[in-house]
Parts: sequence; C-alpha cells; structure tokens
Amino acid sequence: MSDRWDWLDTLELSPPDEFDRIVVSAGGRPILRLAGDAALVLAAAQRVNPRTIDAVTSSLGGRVAIEAATALLDAVGSDPAVLRSLERRPRRLQVDGPTAIRLTVVDPMRLLARAIPLHRLARSRATWGALAVLTVIGMAGTGVLVLDPTSALHRPMDPYAYLGIAVLFTVVVILHELAHALALIAHGGASRRVGVMLFYFAPAFFCDVSDSWHLSRPERVIVALAGTLVQGAIGAALTLAALLGVPFAPLLAAVGLLCSVYVFANLLPFVKLDGYVALVGWLDHPNFRAHALVAFRRWATHVVAPSAPPVLPGSRGLVAFGAACAVTPVVLVTAVVSGLWSNVGHLQLGAIALLVIGALLLAWVVVRVIRLARHLVRAGAAPVRVVPAALVVAGIAAAVLTVPIATSVRGGYTAEPSPSFVALGPVVAEPGSRVTVFAPGLLPGARLGDGVIAGGPEPCTVPVESIAPVDFPGAPVDAECWPVEVNLAGVTRGVAILETPPTSILDRIGALVDTALGRAEHADPATPNPSALPLREPDKRETSRG
Repeated sequence: MSDRWDWLDTLELSPPDEFDRIVVSAGGRPILRLAGDAALVLAAAQRVNPRTIDAVTSSLGGRVAIEAATALLDAVGSDPAVLRSLERRPRRLQVDGPTAIRLTVVDPMRLLARAIPLHRLARSRATWGALAVLTVIGMAGTGVLVLDPTSALHRPMDPYAYLGIAVLFTVVVILHELAHALALIAHGGASRRVGVMLFYFAPAFFCDVSDSWHLSRPERVIVALAGTLVQGAIGAALTLAALLGVPFAPLLAAVGLLCSVYVFANLLPFVKLDGYVALVGWLDHPNFRAHALVAFRRWATHVVAPSAPPVLPGSRGLVAFGAACAVTPVVLVTAVVSGLWSNVGHLQLGAIALLVIGALLLAWVVVRVIRLARHLVRAGAAPVRVVPAALVVAGIAAAVLTVPIATSVRGGYTAEPSPSFVALGPVVAEPGSRVTVFAPGLLPGARLGDGVIAGGPEPCTVPVESIAPVDFPGAPVDAECWPVEVNLAGVTRGVAILETPPTSILDRIGALVDTALGRAEHADPATPNPSALPLREPDKRETSRG
C-alpha cells in the first residue's frame, strides 16, 4: 500500500469540524473537503503504521469494508486537485476553459503577513460595516453623475487624463485583490496567489481565497466581500470628490464610475465572482454552482426524456439557480461582444478581433451541442420529443440571425466647414438616417439636437476632438464625413449617434468580414447635398470604396 498511496504524505488534514468534516490541504492550500467514511478512511490511512489497507480498516473497527476503503482512497488519489498538488512546482498559468485563464503574479503572504495594524482593522466588523455604507453612498453618487448631463462625467478630457484613469483604476483593482488576501490572513488563513486573468474574454485580477473554508461562515463572507467593499469605498471617495468639483474631477468621476460598475458585476452570484464566493461561504456549500448546473441539466433532460431520472424533491430553488448560472455567462459574453461591435466593429482591427472571438464562441457552442446530444441519447430521449425541441431551437436561432434589427453607431459631429457626422471607419447609412447630437464628454452630455444624413461620405481630416471626448488641439485624424442637415447654431463639435438601417445579424457578420478584409462598401447614397462640403478636397487623397 505504501507505494500505491505515497501521495498521502503530501497532504495535511484539518481537525474535524462540528459535522465531522475535514479540509484536505497541500502546500498550505485547501484542495478538498471530505465527510463521512471518506474522511475517516483518509485520516486513518495517514495515521496507521505500517500503512496497509488491513491496518486502516482495523483501526476503524471494521466500520468500513476493505473494498470500500480501497475504492475511497483510489477516488481521492485520482481527484484532479490531488494530482495537481503532486506537481513539483505549482503552475503559474492555469487554464479553466476558454472563459477563465489565470496567471499568478505575486504571493500576498510576503506582502501582508506582518502588517499587524492592518490585521486588527480587518478583524473588526465595524470596519466592514463602514466600508459597506461608503460603497452604497458611492454608487448613489455615481448615479447622480451619470444622470446629470452637466456633471464631470459629461466633459471631455486631455489624453493624460485617460492615461491617469487606466493607471488609477488598475491600482484600485490591485488593492481590491489585496484586500481579499488581507482579510483572509487577518482571520488566520493563508493566501498564496494574486494575479491577472481573462474572464469571459475581459481582463481582470484574481486572488485565491480557498483557505477561507477553514473559517467560520461570517468570516468567509467578510473575506469574499473584502475586495468589493474596499473598492466601493475608494470609488465613493473619488465620486464625492468629483461631485464637489475638485481639480481633475472628470478623471476622478470616471474611475468612480468604473468602480461602481466593477462592484455591481462582482456582486452577481451566478458567476464565480465575489458575490458567489460570499454566497457559497455562507451556505457552507462548496461547488454550489456546479451542483446547481447539474440539477438544471437533470431537470431539462427529464423534460425532454421522461425516462431519465427526475430532480430530487425540494430542488426547485437549486434548479432555478442553475438556470440563472447557465444564462448569465451568455448574457455577459453577448454584452461584451455587442459593446465591441458597436464601438470598434467598423474598424479593421476591431472587426478581426470580433471574428476571432466569434469563431471561438462558435466552436464552444458546437462542442456543447454535441455533448448535449450524446447526453440525451444516453438518457433515452425519444426522437418524438427531441426533434420538435430541436426544430424550435433552430427556428429561434434562424429568427435571431435573419430578422432585421435597428442598430446605431457612435461617432462625432463637426460643424467646420459644414455640418457632418464623423466616423473613423466605414459605416452603413443612407440619406434620411437620423443623427442625434449630444454635448461632448466621456458619456454623452446634454442632447443638442437632431438631424439627418444628407448625402454620401467623403474622406476628411478632422481634429481628434471631433470624434473622441478628448481635448488635444492640433491633433488631426483621418476619418469619413457624412453631410448632415441639422440646425445647431453655435455648436462646433459633439458626440453623434447615427441610427443605421435595420440589418440582420447575418448581414452584419458579412459586413464585418468585408471590414476585416478591407473591402467594406457603403450603402448607395442618393446625390450628395452640394451644400455639405467635405472638410478637404476629395481629389487630394485616394478614396477606397470597395
């Protein structure tokens, strides 16, 4: 037995809790939690000498049969978490599917283990209560800034302010992750990993707080929400400063807005972020999301294949949570892709990036569909139920892909030398397409007026302030200008929203491919309005029209 179960020497076992459960750790990091016979057998196997299966079962007074004890030890030894713990060096890069890629950057124990004054603050419930109040105040203040079209969020900034936003927000997010580690260390745990990750194709940071399973339920919740509360409080301070009109108010307001969005997203319990970690810590239910997804899949399988086992009685809440967990990632990815499509889809590099992301998502969907089909076949689903369900899903997909949908494109507005909608790349528009002009700012400011496209596009060179909410005099940018019929006396620039003709997703994908290949074409415009002159003569620069 000693050769077969040498991995036992690499594990540490916690004392049993009030429910006779033990936490299994490797290298100081919890990897499993066991209960019942599995916990008894593992503890006995580490304790007995010589380490034989007969000695293990004898030490348990015959409570567990030899065959069962052998199977339990083999099951624990083959667990992926145990196998990873046997590697000589922990992997700095971890890939958990295409939606979660983690790279460890620093060991927070080296930074925070001796910060005793901070430990005292982190152990105080009053500290976290005060931070929670500040977080709520900050989010309310962000709402005021967003709704007030004259606030600091609705003003243009110089380029260095945008650099400051990126640097300051990065620092705040790092403090967010270190707050998780500090709370865990202050309550007697250990955190060994803080790093960067790609989460649903968006860059993010992470902190490993798995050691919090050694703590009480309230302490787990504090550890899980520590980062969110610290970031929320910092965002509140920045937002209140912006509301008071201090210097650099637009920069502070922008970072405060990002903090509020980050806090809100982190509190969603349906993805593995802070809100979910707090929920499972309070429920004392590790892998709750995975169990809920299994319950939802079991329920859906039983609907299609009644011969398949039904969900257990009293599992409606678990099934509902699993359904939300299944839908939320789809909504998040759709929101990210839609935002990218609206803002950078008309640029060649943006189109290429969107096509790459789309190809990865399509491959993921195909794999999931194949797995689902195999699962239904194994469950004994009858064709009379599967075929209609598949036809309904196919019909919904066809409708989503082919039904024309009204869309809009954000661009700029300039009145010099004539009113024009300004876009950095090719857009699809036609005479009569509506253009709404707002005051320039990071967020569109007050609505200034409406106009319509009056002709076809012409290449132009405009100040960068005409296309982006930035104060950078003397910086020209090549763009395309669409003449606009509008009456905006005294307005020289602004943010413009162009309502494009309704198009289907398939047509938009085709246009995206054309843009990526550099062969995008414009809609055939009517005769241009002769009063809407380009900002420079078109014959001074070649124009690519496909």
